[in-house]
Amino acid sequence: MGTIETESTWTSLRSMPAAVWLLYLAALINRFGNSAIVFLVFHLRAIGLSAGQAGFVLTAYGLGGLGSSVVGGHLADKISRQRVISGSAVFACVGFLALGQVHGYRVLVLVSVCTGLMAEMYRPAANALVADLVPPGKRVTAFAGYRLFTNAGFAVGPMIGGLLSREGTGYVFGIAAACCLCYAALVLFGVRGPASPVRGRARAGRRSALSTVTRDRRFLTFLAAYFLVMLVLMQYQSTFALFTDRIGLSQREFGILVGLNGMLVVILSLPASAVTATLRSGIAIALGFLLTGVGFGLNLFATDVLLVVVAVVVATMGEVIFIPRGAAYVAEIAPVEMRARYMSALESAWSLSLVVSPVLGIAAYEAAGRSFWIICASVGAVAAAAMLVSHRPPGGTVLGEERAPAATTIG
Repeated sequence: MGTIETESTWTSLRSMPAAVWLLYLAALINRFGNSAIVFLVFHLRAIGLSAGQAGFVLTAYGLGGLGSSVVGGHLADKISRQRVISGSAVFACVGFLALGQVHGYRVLVLVSVCTGLMAEMYRPAANALVADLVPPGKRVTAFAGYRLFTNAGFAVGPMIGGLLSREGTGYVFGIAAACCLCYAALVLFGVRGPASPVRGRARAGRRSALSTVTRDRRFLTFLAAYFLVMLVLMQYQSTFALFTDRIGLSQREFGILVGLNGMLVVILSLPASAVTATLRSGIAIALGFLLTGVGFGLNLFATDVLLVVVAVVVATMGEVIFIPRGAAYVAEIAPVEMRARYMSALESAWSLSLVVSPVLGIAAYEAAGRSFWIICASVGAVAAAAMLVSHRPPGGTVLGEERAPAATTIG
């Protein structure tokens, strides 16, 4: 199962349809704006909330995002992917503006839930749209390109946000709102692709969607392992800020470090796709899980900004392997009429990690101190082992174990 690409990674990316390139540009703008969320903890602390309260507000955002993945995936299999994406972005604009202006704790929790619900609803629709717009043999490269552009926005966003935060975080959230509107307009009026999924088959499969997913044991194992590693990766939005502050780094340096993660994704996405091209999906994803855990584990030894940079580099190497490869894997094994709902399950794992990570991560970090990073490394190792065991071929080709583009050249 799966088509093997025979052209180089760069050539494959350049040959993507115009609609894919416009989607890349729109995603870059959206991610630039949405990177404001990493400054939410600073905003909450600045207005007088405790660390626990700030963690709960972030958890509320994740709870909204958890619901958005389910709703967004269902809607994207029923109506135009573009309409789901643009609707999500418009309402997210309102939410980000509110987050920058509201100061009451209870109101912030409510606003955070609503913002998370609307701001993250686009994710399964966007992933499904990428898969819709390209043939199976180009999907690994297409998703790597998508990650490249989204993280180009994320690389620059925190750096600029770190500078603007000196004047107040309200400016940061205002820019986020404007970017959401640009994203909505570009996707709704510019991206031309499948107007709707296969409606008849989607309607027929409504009742069986959950049972189909729950019977797919290999997918469920991948989903559980993915969730564990995303718990680790989400520390960039919670404990990483506390950690950098504790070792004496400034907010500006924090912004640069988070931006470095995004910049490295931009630089490494396509080379990582080429280097891991000959690996089966299970092995490549397991490698990505392991490197992510090891990268965060290296924070155990970090006492200055240079050592933290090393940790970020290693963790990012894992991220650029397992995220695009995982998305392509899901697109490959999902029934076409349920593609967005399979993607919504993947995004639900992401959203659930966003819910659990702030409270669990901050509590564990406060209790364990620097040993917390050993836990992160262990989680990555367990997820990698689970992936390898569940995807071990019993003999012959394994479902969904497609390789990435065969050529390993980048030029």
